[in-house]
Amino acid sequence: MHILTFDIEEWYHLYDHPKRFLTSQKNSHGFSLVKETNRIFRLLEEKNLKATFFWVGEEAQKYPLLVKELNKCGHEVGVHSLSHSKISRENQKMFKTNTEIAVKTIEDIIGVKVKSYRAPAFSLTNESLWALEVLTDLGIEYDNSTVVRKNLGGQIIPSTPFIIKNKDIMMKEFPVNSFSLFGFNYKYGGSGYFRVAPYKFLNPRLISSPYLMSYFHPRDFDKSIHRKIGPNPLLKLKYRLGTQRAFRNLETLSKDILWTSIRDAAKKVNWDKTKIIEV
Repeated sequence: MHILTFDIEEWYHLYDHPKRFLTSQKNSHGFSLVKETNRIFRLLEEKNLKATFFWVGEEAQKYPLLVKELNKCGHEVGVHSLSHSKISRENQKMFKTNTEIAVKTIEDIIGVKVKSYRAPAFSLTNESLWALEVLTDLGIEYDNSTVVRKNLGGQIIPSTPFIIKNKDIMMKEFPVNSFSLFGFNYKYGGSGYFRVAPYKFLNPRLISSPYLMSYFHPRDFDKSIHRKIGPNPLLKLKYRLGTQRAFRNLETLSKDILWTSIRDAAKKVNWDKTKIIEV
C-alpha cells in the first residue's frame, strides 16, 4: 500500500507564525503553490495516478478552480487546517471554529464531503487528543497526523494503519513512516528527507515498504525557494537542499510505485483486524 499526499500550502507556512507576514511581504517574494501544484497535477495525470491533496483552507479560498479541478480528476481533497496553525497553538473552541471554516470552504468548492485531515507539523499529540472529537463532529473519517514510533496514549504508534479509540470515538489513522537514529525519528516518506537522502539509498526502501505514506509540499520542488525565505542562512539552506532533483526523483519513483489516495487506500484496509490504540 503506497499512499501519495501533498500539503498544499505556501512557502511562508514553513514558519511557526505565517500570519506575521504582511500581504505586501508575501506578494513581493512571489508564490510557488499554483505553479508547483500544477506541475504535480500534470505528472499524476500523465502516469494515471491518484493522490490526496491536503489544502490549507485560506489557500483553497484563493484558488477554488484548482481545488475543483483536482477533485474533478479523481484526486481526494482533504483539509490541512485553516491557516496552518499547529493544534497546540489553539484551544478546543478556536480549533473547532477554524477547522469548521476550512472544511466548509473546501466542501463548498468541491461539492462532496471532506473525509481526510492532516494537522500541520503532525501535531496531534497526547496533549491535543481533544481534537479527535472535533474532527469526528465535522465528519472526518481518516486522520494523518501521527508519526510511526512516537508515543500515543502510552503506546508506540505502529507502522501500519490503526484506529485511535478515545471514549466513544474511533478514528481511522494513517501514520507517516519514520525510522529511528540516535534517538530521533526521521520521516523518510517524503519532503525534507526525500530531498536530501541519496536516491539510490531511498528508492529501494520506499518501493519495498509494505506500507508507505509519502508526503510533499509544493515548495519541495521550488528551486527558487531560498529567495522567498528571510535572511536566516540556515533556514535557506535547509529548504533549498535537494529541490533541484526532488521533482525528477518523484517522476522516477512514480514509474515503479502505483500511488493511491488515502480515500482509496482506506477501502483496502481490514479495519476489523487493525490495531486499536486506546487513549
